[in-house]
Amino acid sequence: MVTSSELRKALQHGKAHKDMKIVWGLRYAAKFIPAGLFLCFWFSGFIYVFLSMTGVITYPGLLIVMLILFLIFAPAFIILATKIFYLNYKFKLGQKKLIIRRGLFTIKTIYIPYERIQFIEVCQDIVERNWKLYTIKIETAGSYTNGAIEGLKNPEPIKEFLNKVAHPIIMESEAF
Repeated sequence: MVTSSELRKALQHGKAHKDMKIVWGLRYAAKFIPAGLFLCFWFSGFIYVFLSMTGVITYPGLLIVMLILFLIFAPAFIILATKIFYLNYKFKLGQKKLIIRRGLFTIKTIYIPYERIQFIEVCQDIVERNWKLYTIKIETAGSYTNGAIEGLKNPEPIKEFLNKVAHPIIMESEAF
């Protein structure tokens, strides 16, 4: 059985652990870098069509300029996006519902009533495993409002609390 002090410690003031910034940064890099490189080649080719008639710049020169700009702005974008996402990410275990707020450009707030929770899963992807972080995935009944609490060092107290409030009859029967 989880104590209230263990639950308070696990909640970490409703924020993901600071190491989760690294995990989110790596995820953004994995998504952004291939797309950014593709756009560099595409955009430089597109500009080359217009500049080829003037002879101002050659295609290899333009490509090098685009790649240098990408190497400057890609890390800055990834660091900034990770910082913004981390600052916007919050969760709260309320009296009757779980509230998760997250987002980069569009802030999304998810309200999950405890009685709608059907399944709770604790998982770690390969990047989270390196920093000993966990994610609690929550599936609800009959809707698309599934949620996840990410960046937890100790997910067990929160998982036990959610199981207790979501399935009180099952938890009482397991006590025997």
